[in-house]
Amino acid sequence: MSAFERLFAPRAKCLSVAFPLIAALLIGAPAALAAEGIAEEDAGPAAVSVSETAFPDYLVRVGDRIQFSVWGEPELTTDTVVMPDGTISLPLMGTFRVLGKSVPTVTEEVKQECLRYLKDPQIYLSCIPRVPPQVYVEGAVDAPGPVPYDPRFSLLDYLTQAGGPTPDADLSNVIITRVQGDQVTSIEVDMYAPPAAGGSVETPRMSPGDTIWVGRALPVSVVGEVENPGVVPYRQGLRLSDYIALAGGPTERADRVKSWLKHTEAGVTTSRRVNIAIAMEQPDTLETNPILAPGDAVTVPEKFLAGGLEWADVLRVLSTTVLWWHRR
Repeated sequence: MSAFERLFAPRAKCLSVAFPLIAALLIGAPAALAAEGIAEEDAGPAAVSVSETAFPDYLVRVGDRIQFSVWGEPELTTDTVVMPDGTISLPLMGTFRVLGKSVPTVTEEVKQECLRYLKDPQIYLSCIPRVPPQVYVEGAVDAPGPVPYDPRFSLLDYLTQAGGPTPDADLSNVIITRVQGDQVTSIEVDMYAPPAAGGSVETPRMSPGDTIWVGRALPVSVVGEVENPGVVPYRQGLRLSDYIALAGGPTERADRVKSWLKHTEAGVTTSRRVNIAIAMEQPDTLETNPILAPGDAVTVPEKFLAGGLEWADVLRVLSTTVLWWHRR
């Protein structure tokens, strides 16, 4: 081996390692720079890349940016935008319809097309949403509006992020609206339902773009002999005596022993007599002072003779009626 060969041999080994690394950097640099430029231009510091492993439930929308590259094929590297017709164009492979599809689905479709031209292609495809993924929480919550999507969040987590339910929220009537392509579905959730075997209420997994609607509970009606008859806003956990108090309390003419309660439980509505005097004296007793449900109604009647009628007047009416009956 000549001196030149002895001098060049160790450098050749180094170059054999360095060249692939330099090539990888040159191939990956355009995609990385493009992603950085897109993040700064469109979505700001909150931009998030959606890949097969991050936010797999995200569905591609018009205006999103698709970044695509193939290992060892720099001419296929591209950065494109989803067109209004829901399609993208990739070098060599043509047009793909991606609107309403998840990133893993688009990745697999592109990979299958790549197999027509390349053997075992190592592809990378990601999406930078035009608007960061969000879930919208509306209705009876303290801070309605968009909440950043997080695949780790449960339904209750999103309600918490929106300030939590208001006191009059009806958590037995939570509706999740989901748009998947051209289909719109609604899912009803009863968060008061008995827990599953795991110890928690079963709720659906949230997806980016979902809308959570928390309904407001029907008010409780308190009518008759109370100071302020009418409807009282429903508050979770309040009892019969609480609603009587919120209606101003019973009047002097109220029949506290023979009031009526119309109550709904588990979808079944019943009516029964209640003694509001005992309910107010023993507020912690569930049997005599029940917890009311949305839409319940309490009727407090006027007690007999409360209008000033005397027993003598009653007897006079009865005797007159009897005499009239006998004369017929």
